[in-house]
This record gives sequence, structure tokens and C-alpha cells, in this order.
Amino acid sequence: MASASTSHPYGNQAKLSSGEVYWRDHYIWLKQSGYALKPRFNPDWVPSWTGKNIDPNDCEDSKPLGMFGLGWAAAAECKRTGKYVVLKPINIQKSRGEVRVLNMLSKEPLKSQRENHTVPILAVLCPPDDELNTRILVMPLLRRFNDPPFETMGEALHFIDSFLTGLDFMHRSNIAHGSICTFNLMMDATDMYPDGFSATWHGMKKDWSGPVHNKYTRTEKPPKYYLIDFSRSTHFAQGNTHLECSSVPDTTVPELFQFPYKYPIDPFAVDVYCAGNMLRQYFLDGFPSPMTHEGTGYHGFDFLRPLLSDMIQVDPRKRPKMPEVVFRFKEIEKGLDRSFLRERCRKVVNHPCEEESKLDALRYHLHKMAYGVRGLSPIPSDNT
Repeated sequence: MASASTSHPYGNQAKLSSGEVYWRDHYIWLKQSGYALKPRFNPDWVPSWTGKNIDPNDCEDSKPLGMFGLGWAAAAECKRTGKYVVLKPINIQKSRGEVRVLNMLSKEPLKSQRENHTVPILAVLCPPDDELNTRILVMPLLRRFNDPPFETMGEALHFIDSFLTGLDFMHRSNIAHGSICTFNLMMDATDMYPDGFSATWHGMKKDWSGPVHNKYTRTEKPPKYYLIDFSRSTHFAQGNTHLECSSVPDTTVPELFQFPYKYPIDPFAVDVYCAGNMLRQYFLDGFPSPMTHEGTGYHGFDFLRPLLSDMIQVDPRKRPKMPEVVFRFKEIEKGLDRSFLRERCRKVVNHPCEEESKLDALRYHLHKMAYGVRGLSPIPSDNT
């Protein structure tokens, strides 16, 4: 038997991980089911750089699964629509809570409600070789919520409004998300990229011929923001909202990481804390660890501090419920001047090389003038 360190005849970039082997083994069945995986997973795949004087790193099929944030999920082209989708395998025995939540959110009457910002499930596939335990969820191809960066204050507030509204919707449906963090916030930016983008690496064009740029801004073609990852989500019967313990990405939640526990653990209050702390760090104060890659905050968002401070109170009983959070946010938004909402959304920078380029500044000012001429609202949701 070959050792794990044995090199691949086409180079290390051609070695498939265990997660990739799963998709290779299901390539033909998925194709017959109407979903075409990338060439890398074709059992007869020959790397595109073979016999050519090119760097494998410049080829799309050299990029391993999970390199760009999809985890073990894979992108595929839906032959019926011609659009790329994301396929996520899920063990229905080990993830019963997640399956239950997804079933609720993806069916009527919840599915079509405007306030629903949970990622839609387009289809559920049953692999023929594992009929009892595994299902493959088909979801739309999304981008991270902050890619490309927010151009104006109004665009950033549209995201915050969507996120808070979506979390409130889950809570009103007696569902606690349980995994609030920036990596679980995405957007459908299809209208911003009418020519599409690479499903393997979102920074490249579909044909991998070069970097991709959004043709339209958020103000011109408002995206829809989505919450994803319901692996820690729980649906509670009416009146039953307490847990003994829980694990969440945010390691500062007071009631979860102080022993002995001082308060009954309410997962809805935990969600409120995580949402408030995430927004505080992302837009106001920055993240404490550079490993988060989320930056050092933005200028001009201190008007949100009173609300966010209430959301992260140590005593979970004093935190506002999500309906109050949404109401207070919308009241704050109503009080903001239209010209302020048009202002540049500027990151706090720690080094001159991070400063905005003159080209970006010029692009912003040209957009700002065009928005006024076209009568576009500074809040993107008003332009839908």
C-alpha cells in the first residue's frame, strides 16, 4: 500500500483529499442527476497543466476543495438552469437538529416570507449508495457578505438590517441559530455579477481568465443577505428555551464560559450577545485577533454603540430580545441624514499601505454623483 506521502504523478496539486474522493466517487451519479461537478472530480480527470509549460497554480483544477471557504461542500453546475450551486453532504442521523431546522425554514409558510434570510434549500438529493444516512443539500452559490467591500454607509446599514431581521425571524419561529459569526453570513450577488464568477475561487472570472470585478454596486443591484450553517441550530417548543450548555464560535459569551453558571442559559440571549458582539467588532472596534482577517473596524458607526452595548450585557436577562433590537435599529436608521448614508464606508487602517487608493476614491465620487442623478436611494433595499 502506498504511503500518504507518496507523490502524485501529476504533482501534489493533483492529489485528492478524503473529502474530494467523496465527490469523485459520486461524479457520474450527480451528472446523471443533473449536476456537473468541476473537472477535478471526474474519475477520468487529467490535470489541465499536464504536458504544458504552465504553473499549476494558475489552473482552476489545481485548487483543492475547501481552499476558498466551502469546507467539504462542492460547487456544481445545475444543467436545468445553467447556474452554479453548492452541494453540501449532511448525515441525517448525526445532524437531526439541523435537518429539522432546515426542513422548517425551507417550507411554507416560512420559506417565502420576506423576513426569512436563511439560505434556501433548492433540492435534496439521496445518494444511491448511502440511502439511510446521507443527503446532499443543493443551495445557491453565494459570496461572503463583505466581498466586495461596502462602498457607502447606506450599503453597510442595509446588510445590518437584513442580518438582524433574519435573526429576529428565526427567533420568532422559536429557532436559535447557535453559530453567529462573520463566516456564517453570505449574500446572493448574482445581479452584481451578471457575467458570473468562478465557483471555485470567487475572485476570478468564470473562465479563469483573470480577476473578476462587480459590474454593479450594492446600491444599484441590492444583494440578498443570508444566514448559513445550522449545525448548532435548535428549534424549541413554545416555552422551552433553556439549555444546560452550548458551544458557539464566540468565546466571550459570559454565561457559557464562566463556571459555575450564574444564569439559566437561554440560547436566544446567546444569539443576541453573539450578534451584538460581532457587529461591534466588525464595524466599531475591530477584532482582537489578527487571525480573524476581518480588520480593525470602520469610521462613523459609533451611533450604534448604545444598542450594541445593550446586546452584550453580562447579565443575559438584561439583553433586549430580537424584536426590540430590530425596532431600535430601524428607529436609529430613520434618524440618519440622507447625505450621511451616501458617505464613504471607510475602514480604520493601521498602515499607510492600507489607505484607500486614488482610483477607488474617484470611483466612489463618480458613483455618488450617478446615484443622485438616477434618483437611487442610499439604502439599497429601497431600490428593489
